[in-house]
Amino acid sequence: MALFIGAYFLSSPLKRSLADGYRFIRNSYSNFQYTDDYLTFRYPTENLDCPIDNCNLTYRLLDAYFDVLMLEQAGATPRELGDQLDDAQAVTTVIKPFWQRDSINNTLKSNGNEDFALDAYCIFGWLTSDQAMAESVIQYLSGFSWLAENYYTQDRWRNIADETWCIRLMIATDTGKDKLADIISRKISQTNSFIIEASAIDQQAVLYHMVYVLKEALDKGIGIEDLNNTFSLYTQQLWIVTQEDELLSNSLIVANTLEALISVKYDDQEGLKQLADKLISLQQKDGSWRPTPEATQGQVFASLRALLALEKYSNYIKSL
Repeated sequence: MALFIGAYFLSSPLKRSLADGYRFIRNSYSNFQYTDDYLTFRYPTENLDCPIDNCNLTYRLLDAYFDVLMLEQAGATPRELGDQLDDAQAVTTVIKPFWQRDSINNTLKSNGNEDFALDAYCIFGWLTSDQAMAESVIQYLSGFSWLAENYYTQDRWRNIADETWCIRLMIATDTGKDKLADIISRKISQTNSFIIEASAIDQQAVLYHMVYVLKEALDKGIGIEDLNNTFSLYTQQLWIVTQEDELLSNSLIVANTLEALISVKYDDQEGLKQLADKLISLQQKDGSWRPTPEATQGQVFASLRALLALEKYSNYIKSL
């Protein structure tokens, strides 16, 4: 089987897909901006400073920069990424001291006039393994949670997903070890209740985030009852739910599932190949991926996520 998959890699559909995708995102970027309305959107209360000329920073643009940095970590080259890599590095470097110093505005302990949203803060801290940001995050814990239980009334999956980034930040930096088992156990309980009645799309979104948390907890030896079985169950359910027709036509969902399963070492070579083949088949003629077939924006963000999944898949193939 390993020889078969290696031959698949050498036959070049994957290579062509990656090359076309990188060309698309390079051509979509110039002077701290992407040609994608999704990434220029600004929330009503959003006000992110960026002390670099022409840098009009939004949370969504910052998310794109995070993906660019993840792509570099996965093995994408400066040539493949182009100017967006230099800008992502420059922007995150220059704003980081402000984020380390300032505060979070949407937790149970927040007054509401602080600076940054919890999920962005924790992603930033996790991506850079920042000890100071991890310690700041712990100060906003209320019991074993950060957010009110039903903070999000739309995209309800975010009530669980946003906090997983904070848990991963704590695990990555070995911060708050005495709290992690209880925090993760609470997230497992919330996930079990949520997926009983959630739509397939919402199940996928929560499971995508939770398999990372549980794998990283296992790797660190965090003592949680039945953790290995719960991890196996969530991983298998993530695979199963992504097979729904509606989800398999969504390139963002296919990309995220493929990326997660590779990252947590899902042991199904043929299953991973099926997802990679499907993701490649969803690529547009211009090299982009659309988040859904009918979408008119979001193609850059979806393409960054697809490239990250396929870059990790190419590494996976080479390791066989």
